Amino acid sequence: MTRVLIVDDDPGQLRLLARIISVRRRDLVVVTAGNGAEAVERLEASPIDLVLTDLQMPEVNGFELLAWLSSHQPHVAAFTMTAYPDTASLARLRALGSQECFTKPLDVPAVLERLSQAVTEGVRGHVRDISLASFLQLVQMDRKTCTLVVESDGRVGSLTMDEGTLVGARAPNARGDAAAIEIISWPSPAITITGSREPEHRDVTSPLAFLLMEAMRLTDEAKRAAVPKAEIEIEIEAEAEIEAAPSPATDPRVPDEEPDVPAVRMPVDADALAVVETESGRVRSAAGRCEDLPALAQVAASVLRAEMAVIASLGLHDEVRELVLTTPRCWTVIRPVPSDPPCFAMLIFDPHRATLVMERREMDDLVRELETQGSA
Repeated sequence: MTRVLIVDDDPGQLRLLARIISVRRRDLVVVTAGNGAEAVERLEASPIDLVLTDLQMPEVNGFELLAWLSSHQPHVAAFTMTAYPDTASLARLRALGSQECFTKPLDVPAVLERLSQAVTEGVRGHVRDISLASFLQLVQMDRKTCTLVVESDGRVGSLTMDEGTLVGARAPNARGDAAAIEIISWPSPAITITGSREPEHRDVTSPLAFLLMEAMRLTDEAKRAAVPKAEIEIEIEAEAEIEAAPSPATDPRVPDEEPDVPAVRMPVDADALAVVETESGRVRSAAGRCEDLPALAQVAASVLRAEMAVIASLGLHDEVRELVLTTPRCWTVIRPVPSDPPCFAMLIFDPHRATLVMERREMDDLVRELETQGSA
């Protein structure tokens, strides 16, 4: 059933709206919150399809709640309400993803009709200020069921998620895995989310992590193909000089360490470990064996930056201590490390061979080691 969250610090208004919607739309589950902070708790506790929020509230206001939604759960359709709908506020609300702002005192039948229309259409939302790869990771971690309509340079495709798993993909001239890889590699896509329905097509067979890395590989190849011939010749000459020099005995799939970056020690039962620049996603130091480590580092950096942006936008004056990205075959633990430029440690392991508790202990030791080396 579709779940609707109503957020308002006016208890009377909150009860009235909840009661009317519950009576007139018995197919909807109505959840309530007295402010933005409570709303975040509700959103994190159980799936929500649509949010109707007031703007002026204590602790976390409506603008801050929309900012949180845009980074953490951009697939949730958002509507707002206020007694003071000035032009600047309305423009800001549109930028944050509010589909419509209702003026208080509310015309309750009109509001109910508009929300019912959104529910009937499948609860549509639009993703802003986040890459498709990062958004897919968020949907996976949140175990959401939805369909993404992706548009880029006149092309239109769709990606179908079922409880966080990518199960279907349609591109203009491809289906399944090939379509998913093509769509993920499209530049500057516009993303529209439709609500949860039973997936019509189940033709994607590969894990999301593989599809993301394959799409990034194709994107990198396309960028290299676009480099002018003179630059390619210079790059080839530089690579030839490097090959002529003695090479360290390291895994060829893991980048060499930079001279100013402390070496990383390989934890027990982990597949790979890396120190990555937060802003660029560039691997600075690494150990172990992991295919397409640079691509995975880019995804991890993007997710970490999105989490940091949300904390900053909410004015929480806090920091990210750890993120864990999971797929059936690969778990990635991310820990920021004090450094200049800002970096994070990324530990990758197979959940069938190691446990999160054990690898977290290894990560604790590693971060302390890096902090000690960095301050020495």
